[in-house]
Amino acid sequence: MKPHGVRGEVAVHLQTDRPGVRFAPGAEVLLDGEPAAIVSSRPHQGRWLVRFEGIGDRTAAEGLRGAVLTAPPLDGDDETDTFWVHELVGLTVLDEHGGVIGEVTDHIELSPSAGYDMLEVRRPSGAELLLPAVDELVEARETEEGELVLVVVDPPAGLLDEDEAAVVRSPGETAPDASE
Repeated sequence: MKPHGVRGEVAVHLQTDRPGVRFAPGAEVLLDGEPAAIVSSRPHQGRWLVRFEGIGDRTAAEGLRGAVLTAPPLDGDDETDTFWVHELVGLTVLDEHGGVIGEVTDHIELSPSAGYDMLEVRRPSGAELLLPAVDELVEARETEEGELVLVVVDPPAGLLDEDEAAVVRSPGETAPDASE
């Protein structure tokens, strides 16, 4: 989140498909784990601008910069096969044969025109790779022990190889210089 304007609004990066309900006046959410009530909200250039109770000017809104906004699921949200980012980070990623590919360390949201997002996965070697988060490639399954894992189904050639094409960064490696 970051401040917007002088009336205490903050720009919120959405991870809901029901912003009008989620950000309705009076809705209760958590700001960095602390309860907060929404006073008003409105769409603005692909984001939502939200005002919280007790935040009436830009100075107060500045104190919310970088804060994490969370909320319990809305009615009906628990009945879908959709996962939230906080549910994916930390999950083990397996291949079709049960071999460990790694652990999800981050979610990277792409432009809506891409039609999917990416999961950053840390390999056991410490290398990181990007995995397209598409239903045709990644399935959530429960192990015999009841643990939720992600299984990569029928990956394209080279996607899971630990070579230069698939690895984002090797352990201790910095990003290459663009001028090289």
